[in-house]
Amino acid sequence: MAASGSIRTRSSLEGLAQSATLAINERVNQLRRAGREICHLGFGQSPFPVHPLMREALATAADRQNYAPVMGLIELREAICSFHNSHYDYDFSPDRVLVGPGSKELIFQALFVLEGPLILPTPCWVSYEPQARLCGKQVLPVHTSREEGYKLTAEQLDAACRELQSAQKLLILNSPNNPTGGVYTDKELRSLADLCRTRNVIVISDEIYSMLSFDGAPAKGIGLHLPERTLTAGGISKAHSAGGYRLGFLAVPREMAEVARQLATVASETFSCVATPIQAAGVVAFSDSPEILAYIRLCKSLHAAASGYVHQRVAEAGISCVRPAGAFYLFPDFQTISEPLVKAGITNSLELCKFLLEEFGVAALPGSTFGRHPAELSVRLAVVDYDGEAAIEAAQAGQRIDVSFADRFFPSLRNACDRLVGFAGSFPPGRATTVS
Repeated sequence: MAASGSIRTRSSLEGLAQSATLAINERVNQLRRAGREICHLGFGQSPFPVHPLMREALATAADRQNYAPVMGLIELREAICSFHNSHYDYDFSPDRVLVGPGSKELIFQALFVLEGPLILPTPCWVSYEPQARLCGKQVLPVHTSREEGYKLTAEQLDAACRELQSAQKLLILNSPNNPTGGVYTDKELRSLADLCRTRNVIVISDEIYSMLSFDGAPAKGIGLHLPERTLTAGGISKAHSAGGYRLGFLAVPREMAEVARQLATVASETFSCVATPIQAAGVVAFSDSPEILAYIRLCKSLHAAASGYVHQRVAEAGISCVRPAGAFYLFPDFQTISEPLVKAGITNSLELCKFLLEEFGVAALPGSTFGRHPAELSVRLAVVDYDGEAAIEAAQAGQRIDVSFADRFFPSLRNACDRLVGFAGSFPPGRATTVS
């Protein structure tokens, strides 16, 4: 007879839910299958095809069925190091680079291996805090301000360090940023680096969007000023439009060589290695190929155009929004119309997003998902809901990327902006509106 009793799970899982970005994608797909026309600004996946050279490398390596080394193919680690040392002035070494199934998994591995509480500037990517809590870590959110471009200041970091009792502390810094599109300046990074050195802070620098900085050059991270205390995460999900390939890397400084060894040990007991054919495609991605670099620049120009178009439209509607400088996200807030929204029963960002989805057909994620206070009426918009293949073909054919281009090739973004403008117009400041 089978034993009876309740099933017990780890207490660290209490309160955790499915990743909000994946959940919104599934919800939108359900609504679309039901016949709803939804403008999907909730899921951040680059819409462009993977470059043919990467696809060819993947196909050619299809018969390479053997396990790869835990750290990753040596030719891939060498390519990652060569690329970043050349374009970013970093000091990566193949013996301190770990290849994994996406930078997401590698950030989790780093949080698992490194001791200390986590300082987390908000708004931040949805998975950082749940990952830290899965590792049993104390998490100290630091709420950045719109006036500072939602970027962590040295003063805020110093205050957080003084609040924590642990000798060693961790900080995740993401630039270009998801969800704001913000990019830290060299001066800002230098100031933070000086404080991290003084306060014994180890930084995990999430640079998955680094090649999507709109000012032209890749966005260089804090590791340039704090090389001995910075672990750098990156991959091919965003700039190379290969999210489903699940290929990322984590570079560890020479001063933390033992951490690299421990990360490899943990990897050997968990994911073992990334699929060898995928790694072959990664070698090409980081090969410094002129064709791939030109392709990324063109894709980036379209990301910049889409971001600029949406920013202009929401700003013209009186919606506060910091202008993005990279990636493909915006983080507007509706504080200017908070009074009529609250009177209408929309008192937090989750209710705001539910209303936008059900009544206006616009899918967005609430600011609370990114670590903000629920009462802050902020949302994240991912501006990638368009036919990337058609847009890239038009751009390659020489069509000028301007407002008329946006109207023609970003129709869902145009419709979303029309609906957001209509939504904001339905709740003018000073007038109460009842939600039916």
